[in-house]
Amino acid sequence: MKGEKLAQPAAARSMERILVIDDDLGICECVQLLLEARGFECVLTNTVAQGVARLLREQFDLVVTDLKLPDGSGLDIVATVKAHEAELPVILMTSFSSVESAIEALRIGAVDYIIKPFHNEEFCFAIERAIKERRTRKENVLLKRTLKKLGNRRSIIGDSDGMRKMLAVIQRIAGTSANVLIQGESGTGKELVAQAL
Repeated sequence: MKGEKLAQPAAARSMERILVIDDDLGICECVQLLLEARGFECVLTNTVAQGVARLLREQFDLVVTDLKLPDGSGLDIVATVKAHEAELPVILMTSFSSVESAIEALRIGAVDYIIKPFHNEEFCFAIERAIKERRTRKENVLLKRTLKKLGNRRSIIGDSDGMRKMLAVIQRIAGTSANVLIQGESGTGKELVAQAL
């Protein structure tokens, strides 16, 4: 498992995908109904091996795993996810709650720890919170990437036709060795244009 990459994000996805790993078929059916009713795509697996295999082949937005599985522990899932895609949130569920296992789950990177049997609304709240945090992190990464691409424009801000034309001219001539005369009233941003060039 070490060194393998999790599947890369799909170019576009209509709904968030949640991987559920639990060997209790009743819990799986209940979780699937709850998640699909809220517009999520739910993928069910029953063992650590099945869950890891799906994680390595596909892209998910959240993993929900039981603590005790036939071939290992939900803690193994948390550790695998964090080793390969640290930003992917994992929620751990268990019928065998202990303070020690809860602390260990959170210490290695789980975002929440749910005791079974759970109240449907509390479960859904935990799911929505984890998905919302995931969305926010993805938006922040996208924003940082966009700002980095725009770094050569410094802090030129605007979306008018005139501003777009000026930015297009800056992009066209920035890589050349041409001399450029920048004219304008005081305070209109001539220095910013010069820095962008």
